[in-house]
Amino acid sequence: MKILLAYGSYLPLVGGVWTYVNQLRRGLEERGHYVEILAHHPNLDGYYLMKKGEFFETGHIEKGIYTDLKQFFFKLGIPRVEDWIIRKEAVRYCFEISAFNLDLTQYDIIHAQDVLTARALSRVKPQNTPLICTINSSLLKEIFLSDMEENPVIHKTLRFKYVSELEHLGPNSCDMNILPSQWLKDEMAHYSIYSDLTVIPYGIDIEDFQLKQKSDPNISPPSGKKVIACAARLVYEKGQLVLLEALKELKETREDWVCWIIGDQYIWDNFREVLETKTKNLNLQNDVLFLGNRQDVPSLLRKADIFVLPSLLENLPFAIIEAQIAGKPIISTDAGGIPEMIVHGKTGLLSPVNDSKQLFQNLKMVLEDVSLRENLAFNAKVFGLKAWSHEKMVDQTLDLYYKLLDRKCELTPFTTDMNIGGLNQSDILKKYSCTTPAGYQIPDPAIPIALMQGNNEYER
Repeated sequence: MKILLAYGSYLPLVGGVWTYVNQLRRGLEERGHYVEILAHHPNLDGYYLMKKGEFFETGHIEKGIYTDLKQFFFKLGIPRVEDWIIRKEAVRYCFEISAFNLDLTQYDIIHAQDVLTARALSRVKPQNTPLICTINSSLLKEIFLSDMEENPVIHKTLRFKYVSELEHLGPNSCDMNILPSQWLKDEMAHYSIYSDLTVIPYGIDIEDFQLKQKSDPNISPPSGKKVIACAARLVYEKGQLVLLEALKELKETREDWVCWIIGDQYIWDNFREVLETKTKNLNLQNDVLFLGNRQDVPSLLRKADIFVLPSLLENLPFAIIEAQIAGKPIISTDAGGIPEMIVHGKTGLLSPVNDSKQLFQNLKMVLEDVSLRENLAFNAKVFGLKAWSHEKMVDQTLDLYYKLLDRKCELTPFTTDMNIGGLNQSDILKKYSCTTPAGYQIPDPAIPIALMQGNNEYER
């Protein structure tokens, strides 16, 4: 079978999506299947096929589409459309055109890695090629998490309406959808999803992970101090700000610990600077060490005594999966699908989201109680070795692929039955010297319709 794993953003990139794609790719290839990865190139302005090395440049296209879209929305009578939306749409159409020009006809299955990618590929793929999507996160909550806390009317904005529409369109543009947690499946129920939703938890190659644990990370804790490790991307939703507040309280009661913060910010972000500044303001600069992105996380976990993940928003974090397999006592929150991974008091300790005081109490409890620490670690490892089988994840995914291929002749593509006009296809061909599918439209007709409805609600 020839399988395309597709993601409209950068790959490789440190984070759960790349871990999932890489684990799935390896498992599929071990079973004899050909797997290609389509993604935005991490260093170049365009999209590429990772295995073949084929590349489609989009810099010249994006600027033109952005300008045309801006004029289009203004003429359509939606002057309040934010520049953020127009830029997101321009990038999406660049991805669609790239995917089409990189030849989607050669694959038996196309597997998208988020709802935006799914909607994009549904518009340019061969009609009879099955499309499946793994929904790795709630796009709406991921984008608006901090805004929701500060702006009670954020749901009335066009940006919120736009992302909500994508959460609806993406899964409904697929023949099947995979969700790693029951929590996320329940979340997606809010968006009127008509296509199949199947929960397949993540998994990792446990033998490979345990082998990597044996390497030397070239870092050791100070003598007489326990290591609290937090491995996560440096972004607001991972909760490192809450962790720092908890560590401030912890320092007031005991100083026999050091915290390793493993991971880094996105290249376009400055959140590491925010965290480092807060660390200094809380007088924790000698207690908290920022290690940045590391390729030796398994061996760092071997050196750690406690693992903490203070997330505000999660699906089914690989960080907890790895910490369980490493046999560490885990302290986390009740965000998203984490309660599906941790039984409070048995395989870890949970605190409410954004509760630094309870997080502090849990850290203090595990540091003080050796017996509790050992029991949590033992139970976590027993559970992790059983629950996070790489083979199970790959086999269950393959079962869905085969079901889709068996149903191939029955698949009915999701359509919006809308035609509002737009940028003419011949104009695109002429301006940007690239091919597009017959009948292809920019913009996606569903988006202006949703924005016009949102604009009317905003006016009221």
